[in-house]
Amino acid sequence: MRIENVKRNPQINNELTIKEAKKTGSKELRDLVIQNNIPLVLKLAKKWKNRGSKEELNDLYSMGLLGLVVAYDNFDTNKNLMFSTYSTKVIWNEFCKKARSDQMKCRSNFNEVSMEEIVPNRIREITYSEILHDEDSLNNYERIDNNLLGEFLFKSIESFTDKEKYITKRHFFDGESLVDISRELNVSRQAIHQGYKRSIRRLESIAQQ
Repeated sequence: MRIENVKRNPQINNELTIKEAKKTGSKELRDLVIQNNIPLVLKLAKKWKNRGSKEELNDLYSMGLLGLVVAYDNFDTNKNLMFSTYSTKVIWNEFCKKARSDQMKCRSNFNEVSMEEIVPNRIREITYSEILHDEDSLNNYERIDNNLLGEFLFKSIESFTDKEKYITKRHFFDGESLVDISRELNVSRQAIHQGYKRSIRRLESIAQQ
């Protein structure tokens, strides 16, 4: 059956079914909820396409389905919130993230440092403006934060798996989107997304040490 032909069953209560699925660990109920909300994914994908997106509808469907799975996994049945409302926000956010990543040339180029910010790893407190006192220094200013980020990333990913290293380097240094990386490796977007989340958690843990 084509994804466009999937129909919603109005007799299925999302919230009650999800609660039972998570309580029992039922994969059948989980799949039932996912399939029953595919029409919502199609509706949002077409709406995003009509806003001027250059993405193919099939790619938007894939992103939307990923968002739907993420929404299911993170949905809190104890909160007074409809799943359709929550999943709409998550799916829409997937589209927004892809649009932002398409505008990205290099992740590190988008880091900003205030001229009055304290330079790290100095014996005494000193701001960037104090050390950037001549034209050559000012010309090099925009590279300061990139170098700091690059040094941190290269040092931090030494213990990563080969796939985590590849995803981290391609995303942060080359500005590739997770969707494009999944195409390069010929794996699912969900697999790349999970690998990316693992990398981020490890980087956050290292940064806090």
